[in-house]
Amino acid sequence: VEGGRAAPRLATATGPRPPRRSGPPEALDLAEIRRRAVLHRERGEEAQAARWASAWVAREPESAEALLLLASVRASDGRPEEAISLLRRALYFDPSFVLGNVRLGELLAASGRAAEARGCLTNALAQLEAMDDAASVPGSPDLTVGSLRGLVSSRLSSPRWSR
Repeated sequence: VEGGRAAPRLATATGPRPPRRSGPPEALDLAEIRRRAVLHRERGEEAQAARWASAWVAREPESAEALLLLASVRASDGRPEEAISLLRRALYFDPSFVLGNVRLGELLAASGRAAEARGCLTNALAQLEAMDDAASVPGSPDLTVGSLRGLVSSRLSSPRWSR
């Protein structure tokens, strides 16, 4: 404390250090749980990302975004069938969740289910056709509709997806 005021927080390589709130996930509000899940995933801290994403899904079991995050962690952990199940659940709750269709298609293709994968990507492409190219993809502010549309189109034209 300097002159009656708290010293400023030190900056880290990833920016200012966030305020620390301690306690188990159930003691924190939903926004903090979500923030921690995303932060740990972005940092590649899979065990912590899984912990916080699981807490997010426990609080919001119908959140497609939470289910996608947990599915991504499960896929990274070498549990693709669990990831596929989580993504199917996300799309059950939100059939218009384009990122869910794309990620599910990728996982299905990797597991040798090309016809199912193609169906997911075809659904995603149809959803993207209805959106403005310059808009951000819902659930991914750093990704534009146009760039995702190009990626999905190129995957659909690839021989890997037609086997």
